[in-house]
Amino acid sequence: MPRTSDDSPAPTVLYRAAVLPVLRVLVLSLVWTFSAGPAVMVWVVAASAMDASRPSSRIIGLCAAALILALLASFLFVIIRGTSSAFVVSTSGVTVRGIFRTVYVPWHEVAVVQVDPRHTHRGQALVLRHDGTRVGAPVTAARYAMRRGESTFDHGPQLLDAAIPVRAAIDAHQRYLRGEFS
Repeated sequence: MPRTSDDSPAPTVLYRAAVLPVLRVLVLSLVWTFSAGPAVMVWVVAASAMDASRPSSRIIGLCAAALILALLASFLFVIIRGTSSAFVVSTSGVTVRGIFRTVYVPWHEVAVVQVDPRHTHRGQALVLRHDGTRVGAPVTAARYAMRRGESTFDHGPQLLDAAIPVRAAIDAHQRYLRGEFS
């Protein structure tokens, strides 16, 4: 088993909820395919701006090309980060990786793990810390079940039952409380 610098065992991943790799490859390939159009548009706008006779036309054309490029880059960033969202339960705690941030919650900070009842996040794993803050994992919501390769029936008829991600986190938290993880 790999060791860290303080000679304690590296955390073991107990459960990982993420978008299926096949779906991720499909989405990313479609995005890259459809990104060719805006990339060609940037090239055409920049080329026509450089051929313009007036300096103001060049500036406007280059600004338009830069804007299109910035929008394309931000779109690609959101798609790539969105398809790499994950909920990881390990022996050291819970990691929630979203589009814009990654949150790690060690087990000693976890008060309870429960199902989020809010309508837009129904069925997702919700980690409540001792200080009252809540960390939700959108990739564990009922609407993502099929994208994770799991059954939607695990969430129950009202989508409020503890599905596989929530049960895995609850089980790991109970094991931590029993002292199984050091």
